Amino acid sequence: MLVIEWLNEKLAGITPEDLQKFMPKEEVDPTKERVVGEVPENLRPLYVLAMYHRLREQELRARIMATMLVTGSPDEELVSKAANEDMQADGFLRLFWVILRDTMNLWKVECIGVRKGWKVVMVERR
Repeated sequence: MLVIEWLNEKLAGITPEDLQKFMPKEEVDPTKERVVGEVPENLRPLYVLAMYHRLREQELRARIMATMLVTGSPDEELVSKAANEDMQADGFLRLFWVILRDTMNLWKVECIGVRKGWKVVMVERR
């Protein structure tokens, strides 16, 4: 399977409900952030995919901790699954930032972020 086919298959599972659920919640901080645009609609599912895997990782880590309280040792299968979710979240998020920077020509901007309403911000260092 080609990379594009694999990625498209992953992205095809993102629903409008997922886009709402995993949309950034943090407001723009006008004292240190400047809005420079909006995340293109066709890129939003990639961000959502990363956040979905991050949530799965957090849920698994909580289960690992609960298991450790009972058994005194981590469940190795859960540890492995959590590591997999972490790797996927990191990979999808890195790809998201590369595409966003490239699409919006933000390579020279040191620090960018995504805020509520899919706003792209440039974080100003003071």
